Amino acid sequence: MQEKSFQRYRQAYRRIHMDFHNPEFINDIGHDLDAKVYVKTLSDSAINSLVVFAKGHHGNCYYPTEIGHQHPALNQDILGNILKECEAQNIETLIYYSVAWDTHVQNENPEWLCLTKEGETISHEIWDFICLNSPYKRELLFPQLDELITLYQDVDVLGFWLDLCWMPPEGCYCDFCQRKFQREYGLSLYDATEAQRFAFLRRSVRDFIEECKRFVKQRNPDMLVSRNQVWLFGRPLYENAVEDEYRVGEYTDLWYVPDFMVTETNLHNLYDATISSRYFRGFGKPFEVLLTRFVDSWGSWDFVPLPHLITLGVQIASNGGIVSCGDQGYANGPLDQGVYQLIGDAMRYLQAREQWFMDKQEYANICVLADVWDDNFRGLTHMLMQMQYPFVIRDFKRAQAQDLDPYDMVIIPQLGKLNDNQRGMLDDYVSHGGHLLTCVADNGMDETILSRVFGVRYAGLSPYSIGYLDMTQFAEEQSIFQSVLLVQSPFTEFLLDKAQTLVSWKQPRVETTPRHYWRHPNSPPADYSDYPAITVNKYGKGQAMLVASSVLGDYWQNNHWYLKLVLQTLVKQLTVQPFVKTQTPHSNLEINVTRDGSAVQIHMLTFQEMPRMKHTGLISDNPRLADVVLMLHRDLVSEGSTMTLQPEGINIDYTLADDVVTVTLPDIQGYAILEIE
Repeated sequence: MQEKSFQRYRQAYRRIHMDFHNPEFINDIGHDLDAKVYVKTLSDSAINSLVVFAKGHHGNCYYPTEIGHQHPALNQDILGNILKECEAQNIETLIYYSVAWDTHVQNENPEWLCLTKEGETISHEIWDFICLNSPYKRELLFPQLDELITLYQDVDVLGFWLDLCWMPPEGCYCDFCQRKFQREYGLSLYDATEAQRFAFLRRSVRDFIEECKRFVKQRNPDMLVSRNQVWLFGRPLYENAVEDEYRVGEYTDLWYVPDFMVTETNLHNLYDATISSRYFRGFGKPFEVLLTRFVDSWGSWDFVPLPHLITLGVQIASNGGIVSCGDQGYANGPLDQGVYQLIGDAMRYLQAREQWFMDKQEYANICVLADVWDDNFRGLTHMLMQMQYPFVIRDFKRAQAQDLDPYDMVIIPQLGKLNDNQRGMLDDYVSHGGHLLTCVADNGMDETILSRVFGVRYAGLSPYSIGYLDMTQFAEEQSIFQSVLLVQSPFTEFLLDKAQTLVSWKQPRVETTPRHYWRHPNSPPADYSDYPAITVNKYGKGQAMLVASSVLGDYWQNNHWYLKLVLQTLVKQLTVQPFVKTQTPHSNLEINVTRDGSAVQIHMLTFQEMPRMKHTGLISDNPRLADVVLMLHRDLVSEGSTMTLQPEGINIDYTLADDVVTVTLPDIQGYAILEIE
């Protein structure tokens, strides 16, 4: 029966996550709520699933609880009435429960709170964090989950959506954590290393989620249980968090525990939705990505343009995710009709195209392999999207579990220290015919694989903080390569063993310092370095290419747009043909590819960003693009294949020459799909 629940979850991809965090001083909670009208508004907006609040961050409950703290102004069973009406109108539901923030708990049970080493509580805004190792889960949370399952056992709820299942990185040093750490590690928490402390925090979260799942499924085995992973990009929602919190490859032991995976989009990062979706898709589990209808922050009571909702919705859905649009419900109950006309237009747009993205598999021959999502990762993935190259994202754990053989090319944004298993995986991949491209790391390197696979030896670090790539040998392909190209990152110096120099670089005339000042930010190029900028090595049946500077991070940090053309040239030099590319790049076109049996779907999304404002732009338009020419990999097209531009159903002609399939599309706008059968 659990598989039926998963299938229902996947089908219910047009979701509203209805935030309903209300403090006690609000005196009209749900007083104007008509559940039938409320749910009909959702249904009329093409919504087919809803996250409904049982308890919010303030610790107030929206149902007649005998265990928790019912909001004092509640005059009806908001949760139960909405759940029942959703079932009557064929909308799937999940019950929301805020775990680690609860104002009543922090006031009435301070012994359950997370503590720093100095014994201080750990807070965000008005909320102190509740420790997941404390009796809170046994004395309040689990009894409330049991109460909810019992109260609404006659309603076919999909499961629980748990928020704030966190242990803050500053702690916790409460009595319960100290006792548990002593039992598991055999030493005092105060004597722990940072690595031990972080491992303990991660394990505590994992143990908590696993126990929640066991508890719920013992009472109803069909119910799903998950938790909000929050952001994969950007800052955490608490102060003084450490950068390691976003080393994605270290958290897969947690991500496999929930029944489905959840992350939020960073509202100020327009490509966060598509990157998070591509990464989560690689786990083979159902997942959802939360966007919001708000411009600045959850509950800011503004709204984004329709093209913005459409664009992020398409990015998530076409990459296999559930499109969960965040809203904040009005305290008195009714929904904003204008807002739901906007959301409904976006959801209906997706619904009209669902047959081309539902139940499909990812399909690409380029894999981005990274455990750390830093500026180098951002630069690389942004380049690939701007080049219209389809790609998948893996961390090292996923790559080792699933194999790299399906990919013609693997790109590692920065190659740092590796363990034996990781070295062996990359060695096998290249020696069996793969193409590996990477840049040197800023924080250490793996000299073993550099010598064996890349054919170079480390000689030192250039004393200059910048350098200039000399791509003149490729100037016939890119006229800009007639000039040397500034890279604002130091070059690592390598000696050639088996590798060959592909690209050289020029040193600056001097290193500009306050006492040795040229007048300009950078001094001009001078002599060639004795060391290569880019090397290529034939290893076994494959090739390994090494870039001796952080060109990907430089692209992201310093707007050096021409480095995207460098990457495009390097991919070509490795003789890798992406499954799809455009004859002429389009900065406002995104492409990814899926397959379903013998059919292949090329998903194309056009979007235009508003002029840049103080914080970020918004997607203001889904523009029309004329005469887009696609160059398709021969593997995508079989003898006698037909091509159809969807959803219009227009038959498309194509030509085959030199193993490249060329397709000229008529005008495309918004979300179009080229289906190959």
